[in-house]
Amino acid sequence: MRERPRAYAIVNPAAGHGRGARLARTIGAEFEAAGMTLEVAVSPGPGEAARLVSSAVDDGHTVVLAVGGDGTASEVASGMIGRGAALGLYQIGSGNDLARTLGYPRGRARKQIARWLATEASRRTIDVGEMNGRLFLNAAGVGIDGHVAERVIASERVVGPRWAYLVGSVVSIATYRPQRMEVRIDGETQVGNFLTVVASN
Repeated sequence: MRERPRAYAIVNPAAGHGRGARLARTIGAEFEAAGMTLEVAVSPGPGEAARLVSSAVDDGHTVVLAVGGDGTASEVASGMIGRGAALGLYQIGSGNDLARTLGYPRGRARKQIARWLATEASRRTIDVGEMNGRLFLNAAGVGIDGHVAERVIASERVVGPRWAYLVGSVVSIATYRPQRMEVRIDGETQVGNFLTVVASN
């Protein structure tokens, strides 16, 4: 009999407004039914995922699953560079931009993510970026991006998670002013007032 693929899930318990903590108890059975053996670990806090990844790969796991959002994916990936294992995503964050970019199932089809990863997903090599010693997989920006993120977090306490992005974005558009920046790209320098500067993968 062909040996089942061994995957290791690192769950961000705070992702999806607490959904991660609930998933940690049930996700193993979901992947077992799809034909994959899944070991589950809950990340004890920020920065811990890279350590968990390292031991999982050393233990022979060929797929490491980031259960959370884009931040969780970046943190898990930071422990995988050059290790040979594949990064899988189980997107339950608020943005999930990376999963969309890579063609993961969306909407109701996300319930089939275990089966999709086990039977249909294809492995590919992607670039990564680094900013201030931290890895990013899709984009890193300065300017209004950070302002929006701060306003979204503040808005969530008042209007709840459903409306936080809309309210935070509207408040940011109304209050943010372009900042003076010096940007150097491939030896060329631009100086000016910028709304945002983004490095995208």
